[in-house]
Amino acid sequence: MESAFVIPFARLPRTLGGFDYKIPLSLKEKIIEGSIVQISLRNKKLWGFVEAIRPSRYPSLKPIIDVASPERIVRRQDRELIRWFSDYYCVSRGTAALQWAPFFQQPYKSLSVVSSWLYEPKENQKPTLLRAVFEKDKMAFVVDMIEYALGRHGQILILLPTISEVKRIAQQLKNSYPDLICIHSGLKTRVLRDQSIHASEGRAPIVIGTRLAVFTPLPALACIVLDGQERMEYKQYDANPRYDARDVALQRAKIEGIKMVFSSVAPRLEEMEEKHIFEEKKYGGSISCQIIGLEEEFRNKNYSFISDALRKKIEETVEKKKTVSLILNRTGYSRMVSCTTCQYVFSCEECKGIPRYSSSHAVLICSKCDLTSDIPAQCPACRGHDYTFPGLGIEKILSSIIKIFGEGIGSSLTVETSFAFQQREISNLGLLGFIACDPILSLSDFRSWERQWQSYGQCIQRGIAQSAEILIQAISPSNIFIQSLARLDYDAFTRAELLVRKKGNWPPYSQLIKIMPTSAGKKTAISFDALLEDIKSLQKNPAMPPYSVMPLSKKEKQTSWTEALIKIHSLHTPLTPLPVPLKEYIKKLPEGVIVDIDPVEI
Repeated sequence: MESAFVIPFARLPRTLGGFDYKIPLSLKEKIIEGSIVQISLRNKKLWGFVEAIRPSRYPSLKPIIDVASPERIVRRQDRELIRWFSDYYCVSRGTAALQWAPFFQQPYKSLSVVSSWLYEPKENQKPTLLRAVFEKDKMAFVVDMIEYALGRHGQILILLPTISEVKRIAQQLKNSYPDLICIHSGLKTRVLRDQSIHASEGRAPIVIGTRLAVFTPLPALACIVLDGQERMEYKQYDANPRYDARDVALQRAKIEGIKMVFSSVAPRLEEMEEKHIFEEKKYGGSISCQIIGLEEEFRNKNYSFISDALRKKIEETVEKKKTVSLILNRTGYSRMVSCTTCQYVFSCEECKGIPRYSSSHAVLICSKCDLTSDIPAQCPACRGHDYTFPGLGIEKILSSIIKIFGEGIGSSLTVETSFAFQQREISNLGLLGFIACDPILSLSDFRSWERQWQSYGQCIQRGIAQSAEILIQAISPSNIFIQSLARLDYDAFTRAELLVRKKGNWPPYSQLIKIMPTSAGKKTAISFDALLEDIKSLQKNPAMPPYSVMPLSKKEKQTSWTEALIKIHSLHTPLTPLPVPLKEYIKKLPEGVIVDIDPVEI
């Protein structure tokens, strides 16, 4: 008697794989490997897919209840990708399969389906790393890739970081390619199901979406284009499993033997270190950028952070009836509030962090926990009434500008963060200025300089597309960060930053694994100290490469658990699973413990 090994679309413990089910005689002709079937699991009816059909190893098995439309199956390539996903991110096969569930689960109508590949893949295609400074170059390349796929009667998957960007790019391409569809979490369930049916039947040659779309079943996939490769939105860091769509896309392209394109102004340093595995295409272009050193301004007793050069540029731009955008990555009015008499600094009552002050609402806002509170009438330390507002914020800069130019400047000038500038529609931009562009060194995040360069680089890219003048103010204008940014020379910054990474043994010269509890994890019997000791004891295993374990700071109101960071001291090979001893240990951890492979922040 044959049985089916079924992987359910369900969140299961790490130690569980799939389950054997009896194939009823009435369904035997309909069930093959990859068939979507209904099973009974823990007194619930669930859908799953058949991983394998093999001789029954058990005398008594539950029977498969039903089978979906026989034309609709989980292809071999998708099953292989699910296996890799489970192995790499240390989750159960069911939890991995759950990512594909929106595209495969019932109810589905039986429609015409692509029974064989329209596109014949090529083995071992080298991925392309496209570094486009100008938006028009990037869009031209995307169009080339669309024509490449369509010319081979295949499909193309275009991945973008956010829903707003998906809508914007889809709108640009809609006139030329009316058959394109969008896949993202903002769609209603029925719409998402209908879109996925079109895609899985080969009736949608162009699919554009967010990280969710990387799981879309595409029978004739010829090319994947992932734009904004450096953006952290591709990493699901707030829910399990904590996967990275960039790695999933790269592995999918590898399995299916198709073309993979990464597009970015400033790719992640991991890819810059591994440039030899890419076919690199770099679009240059000179830029005009003026650097202003603020030390001279301070010596001339100008403490407003609006230099004479910036003031003059603003006046000239407004006279030309163009708009001005000033970038400062610090919201609020000031970064803290302190007592003038005793220098007491107000802290957050919830997490003890230092809140920023917002003058528009006259409140303190904590950047860590978002708690909002009023400023006490008296200093809790000395009962004083006078406060100072040190540090720089958007509201303080705007206040200084209004004092210089008057209230009327508000219609022509915007002070905003780099993120806000990237998200909004811009037009008629004449000047893009950076108020204080010096990199912020974050001791808790080794990627802080890289991310700031990428964020500012994207802003400059948009400014260039508008033919705007670029002006950078910095306290240390000779810093390699400022000099490379002014030339939009990411290679120069990369060389300097990789030296720092190598010295500190940070990625890409190591791999990070973050272990942390959920609320359920706090109730488990295992203690944090026991966890650290267990991980450290793996050093005795000869199969483990050199590694270190470091505890991370405890969160407020968390007494029995904290977080741990494991650093494997070796150059990380992309898409390679963890060492076997560590992977086996992680599988044994309680389900309340979250394991984040390659975390985007620590």
